[in-house]
Parts: sequence; structure tokens; C-alpha cells
Amino acid sequence: MGNLAADLDARIAEVPDRVAVYFENREVSFREFDELASSIATSLRRRGVTPQDTVAAYMHNSIELLATMYGCWKARIALCPVSILYKGQDLAHAMEASGAEIVLSAEPYIERLESLQRLRVLSTTPLTRASGRIEDVSVELLQKLHFDAEPTNDEDIALLLFTSGSTGRPKVAARSHDRFDRMAEDWVVNLKGRKGPFPATREGTPPNLIALPLFHGGTFPLLFAMRAGRSIALMRKFNTEEFANLQRRFSFDNLTMVPTMLHMLANTDVVIDLSSVRFVSCSGGVLTPRVKRKFEERYGVPVHQNYGSTESGLIAGFGAADLREARTKEGSIGRPFPGVAVTIVGDGGELKPDGEVGEIVARGTQHMESYADDPGETDLVLRDGAVYTGDLGYLDRDGFLYLAGRKRDMIKRGGLQVFPGELEDVLLTYPGVLQAAVIGTSDDRLGEVPVAFVVPLPGVELDPEAIKSWCRSELAHYKCPEQILFIEEMPTTGSEKVDYVTLRRALHLREP
Repeated sequence: MGNLAADLDARIAEVPDRVAVYFENREVSFREFDELASSIATSLRRRGVTPQDTVAAYMHNSIELLATMYGCWKARIALCPVSILYKGQDLAHAMEASGAEIVLSAEPYIERLESLQRLRVLSTTPLTRASGRIEDVSVELLQKLHFDAEPTNDEDIALLLFTSGSTGRPKVAARSHDRFDRMAEDWVVNLKGRKGPFPATREGTPPNLIALPLFHGGTFPLLFAMRAGRSIALMRKFNTEEFANLQRRFSFDNLTMVPTMLHMLANTDVVIDLSSVRFVSCSGGVLTPRVKRKFEERYGVPVHQNYGSTESGLIAGFGAADLREARTKEGSIGRPFPGVAVTIVGDGGELKPDGEVGEIVARGTQHMESYADDPGETDLVLRDGAVYTGDLGYLDRDGFLYLAGRKRDMIKRGGLQVFPGELEDVLLTYPGVLQAAVIGTSDDRLGEVPVAFVVPLPGVELDPEAIKSWCRSELAHYKCPEQILFIEEMPTTGSEKVDYVTLRRALHLREP
């Protein structure tokens, strides 16, 4: 196993003049992309950045952000991509947690960094106004250089990735070259059904779409594409209109998306032809049966949910043989990937039998090294080489895994367990409900009770008492919501997951 940038070096040797990245109105060949990444590596070395120092990146999806990733990897520099959604105190906390002293950024985000005095800020694009604190390195990035990917050690950190923060303050997961390399190899083998090496794909093969932010989930499809020898079509931010244009241009043959994106596509008024797409891989949250069914019925494309996390890497999903032989089960997120062992445990660490819900524990070779900013939390999540995911689920007797929700989100109502995901699924079957999310709130008598946030379909007026009655007809009474709160839009995190922290704040403000 080696440096993640070695895949780029391989493509330069094979197809240097083929387009590596399509981004908006730009096309960059593998040779040009390598020169940009090599220039960044050289610029950082000139400024005294040494192997295993940490550099931060604060910019939207772009060719420059991609090149920053590969430039850092070439020089064995650990990179921490920071969400552009962070501002003010959130941004200051993130930069402090990253441990970086240098940050690469670009307008319009540069000005947000000027107040953070300890940081040395480099701009990868020309500055439009003078600034005494910002170093414009855009001219340096025009150099025609090649920087060989340096050999890495097993423990060399490639990325410091913030967790999604959907249930609390994001933590910084340190992931090594070695473990990311194993993950990329395992994913390609799983989908291709054979071991590598994998040469560049045939001329005319469509690129792989990366629509997720590179500061979070976009890293995984990026590494897969580069390992599989494919070009990349990169989106700044996902929206249905731009996606439709890209689909018309490239006729993608596979897609990697999160449930929010599938929800948008299932409900859009934009006409999109997905007949070229063989399958969609979905991860990054629970895909409800209703959204899955609506998407598949509209486009005629099967959706297969994969499961993993920033901390664990890939855990379960559907491989080439499963797809070829139609070995899938409704509601399942697949079976553990080769090299990953999954067990279900109770609160006391006891193993749960098939069909019984407990915490999902994964043991494999892809997991993080640690939380860089929280050693104490590391000890809770990583135990004896296994990742305690904090997710609830169960295995059936055929080894298929099913999700039931987050352990910390489970609501204990009068001593009885309420899984928010189960209630959300029922709410989404009610006519006129577009989106739903459930959280718990304190109750003097029962300890906790469920509260549902509901987004109605446009132009639809819903009766909260009618929805409660519907839930009581479908579920045990203790699983039903105490309150139904209507909102215009569901808040999401930068990784397009439901932002439960924001919902809890909103509920707190409503409470007397």
C-alpha cells in the first residue's frame, strides 16, 4: 500500500493528454492536473511545510481544491479540508481543531480568514484586492512541474476529515494513506468483481460524477474514480438543473449520491433521462423506502444503499456479484464487504442474535487512526481494533444488514424504545408529506417523547391531528409523535444529512 497520489502518477504514464477533470467550463488533462498539484506541493515545501505537517483547505469544490489534495499527498503533507459553510466561531474552532498553521483558500472565502491571526493564508486564485496578510500564490501554480509522489509509511496521515456533525459538534477523524488506499482498492474490487491493477478505462468511457463536497463525502468517489482509471466530472454544489445538463453531456453509467439528492431528483420538475445509468450507489444516511421507490419508478434505475462512515470507512453494501445475480433485499444496506466483520452488540457488550437491534460494530482495515482533536472520544469509538459506530441496526440470518437509526437518537419513552427512523418512514407515507425528521424532547412524566418536524408538499395544508391519527393506525401508541411541527425547509449539514442539531435548537426556542 502506498501514497494516494500514486494513482495520478499512473494515469500520467498511461493517458497524459486525456481529460482528468471536467469542472464547469474547464477541462484539465491528467498532465495539466499533475502540474497544478506538483506546483502546490513545491510551493508548500518552499514555505517550510514538511512531511506530516498539516495544511488546511477552505474552498468550494474546484479543480484547485482537487489539486491541493493531490499536491499535499505527493509531499506527504496531511490535508484538512474545511467546510465553506463554517463562518465566524465555527470557522475559528475548525481551524483550531485541524492543527493547521497554513490554509489554502480562494475568493470569496478569503476575507473570512483574515481575522484568524495565527494562520498563514495562501490564495490559489488571483486576489481582486490588496491584502497585507494574504499571500497570492496563483502565479506559482502556473509552473510546469512534476513532483513524484513520495513513499509513505503505514501511519502517514492523508486527510483530517470533519465528521458530518448531524448530531453534535463535528470531530476531526485522521485517516492514513494506507487505510484510504485499502478502501479504494476494496471498493473497486467489490464493484468490478476482480482484483487490480486497474489500467485507465477505454477512450469514450463516461467520467464519474462527484457531486458531494470534497470536504466530506466527495473524497470516497474521488479515490474510487482515480483507482478505477476514470475521469471526473466535478460539481461545485449539487442542483437538479446542472445535474441534468451534465447527464445530457456525459450519459453517466453509474452515480454515487446521498438520500437528499435522490429525494431532489425524485421530486424535480426538470426532465432528466437516466437510461444510461446502470445503478445508483447511495450512502450518507438512511434512504427511506418511499424515496427509493419513487426514484426507481420514475427513472427505472436500481438504487443500492452502501453503508460506512468517516470513522470506519466502508462497512456494507452490494457488490458486483450481488447486482449481477439480483441478491438484494428491500430495506437492507447490503452485506459486510470482504475483509469487514460486523457484529451487533447490546449496551453491555453482549452479542445480539439475528433480527435483534443493537449497536453496529465493524472490524476491518479501513478505519480512522484517531480523532485528532479528541483522544478521549477515540477510546470510546475505537476499541481493540473495532469501530463502535453509534448506529443501531440488525443482521438477518442471511447476513444482510439493516439500519434502525443512531444510538444517541433513540428515544426512551417511559422505558420503551422509540427509533426515530421507524417513525419517519411512517410519516413519509402520509399523503402530502415531503420530508420528515423526528427527535426526542424531555417530558416530566415519561422522560422523553418524540416530536416530528414535517415539510409539506408545496401548496398542501396538513392537519397535525390527522397525521397523529395516521401514525396510531400504523404503529404502537408509544412510538407516535407527541407533537407535529411544520417547517418550510428541512435543515441539512454540509454533507446533505438532516441537521438534527438545528432542529433541537428550533424546538428549544419553541418550548416555554
